Amino acid sequence: MSRHSLVLTGAVAAAVVLSTIVMVSSPTGVSAQGTKPAVVDIKTKLLFDVAVMRNKKTPFVVFYYSSSECVPCKWSLLPMIEKMIRRKGDKLNMAMVDFDKVPELKEDHGVNVIPTIMVFYKGDVMDVVEGKNWSPIVGLVNRAAKLSETA
Repeated sequence: MSRHSLVLTGAVAAAVVLSTIVMVSSPTGVSAQGTKPAVVDIKTKLLFDVAVMRNKKTPFVVFYYSSSECVPCKWSLLPMIEKMIRRKGDKLNMAMVDFDKVPELKEDHGVNVIPTIMVFYKGDVMDVVEGKNWSPIVGLVNRAAKLSETA
């Protein structure tokens, strides 16, 4: 551990993680509504736990599992999913992870296909779509938005 390292535990760690969430903008750099963040980029397992599993503000989270090796995932699918999420207003949040940076999440969630999109509600998986086929992804986001209206 370097002399600049700091070990945080419990509530302090969660507060620090929440205050330092890294937001990833769309490839165009333009936000549709201007205020809603594009995507929460999950850099650690702790950040996943705080932003997805314990998210009380917006309990429906569309979680995008990808890899830096999957070019269509980043430059084609991600911006389209992001745009759909923003159009749903404040009912849904979106988060993503690059398995090359946080490989333990791939094992923890049993993901075998890149990309995989899961909808979490209060930490529980509600729906899953694997692969690059656009039609099931649209259905997943629409079902999540509809569920969020009734919750």
